[in-house]
Amino acid sequence: HKHTHAHSKSTDCFFLRSNRTQPPKQAMAATDCAHVSAEIAEDVHQNLLRQEAKLRPIRFHSPFLNQRRFLVDYLYLLGQRFHLHQVTIHTAVSYYDRFTDAVNISGRALRLTAVACLLLAAKWNEREEDVPTHSQIMRQTGVDLDTLEIQRMELEILTFNEWSMSTVVAPSFTDFYVQRSTSLEDTAGQISVEALVATIREHCDFFIESSSQEFAMLRFRPSVVAVSAVVSSRICLGVVPSFPGSLAALSGHDEQAIADCVREMCRMYEQAQALRVQSPTLAQEAAYAQLQQQQHQ
Repeated sequence: HKHTHAHSKSTDCFFLRSNRTQPPKQAMAATDCAHVSAEIAEDVHQNLLRQEAKLRPIRFHSPFLNQRRFLVDYLYLLGQRFHLHQVTIHTAVSYYDRFTDAVNISGRALRLTAVACLLLAAKWNEREEDVPTHSQIMRQTGVDLDTLEIQRMELEILTFNEWSMSTVVAPSFTDFYVQRSTSLEDTAGQISVEALVATIREHCDFFIESSSQEFAMLRFRPSVVAVSAVVSSRICLGVVPSFPGSLAALSGHDEQAIADCVREMCRMYEQAQALRVQSPTLAQEAAYAQLQQQQHQ
């Protein structure tokens, strides 16, 4: 996964940062400029926290949790191939998790559900011209999904959510936390603040993507995952302190609230370093190949 945003100009439009130059339509609706005031940014942050408090909790009732990683990798692959925003892919994963956790579906319908979730997330976050069509989805996956089946599944998911598709995911918080918690003192005079912010963002992307693949991480709220990703990034980069007081004050989370999540992320990082894997892309490609093989059997 290429972090093409790493060297982009620093911005306070944190709530829907993407890896493309054009912001998704939700971000454009929220602001018409590249920078917003600290007051507006904090208002958006507080609104995200209120939305987070309303999220349907995951009860781990899905009988297909052992297949979840393959489906999440599948969503990542499709999202990247259609150049969808990071927040769109995470939104699709959130739709998938909450739907399959509460609704009884057959194993044969898992891929159909994942595709429907991705299309709904794209319709919610992306510009209309960037939303994949059913035929494009089928060409990319090699799966012969009936258009009517996809539409029916989309309707079922919409009905389940009572037609309210607004959700909160970890990337919704990340830029705000990174931007506001990184200071000149963190650089030790060796690099610019902007360069350090970009590096921390790249590490955060790794931690958030890796976390989304493990169902056990669903027990943590998106804001906790975002804060933990920032802290874990600072630990790996040797930035002291790893959990600055400014980040604790911004997020409202203390060390005890993030300790377990940070511990899991550090474990993921050590495993990735041992395997010399810098992002989940290889796992995603393997999962996609396995799904393709199963389809043609």
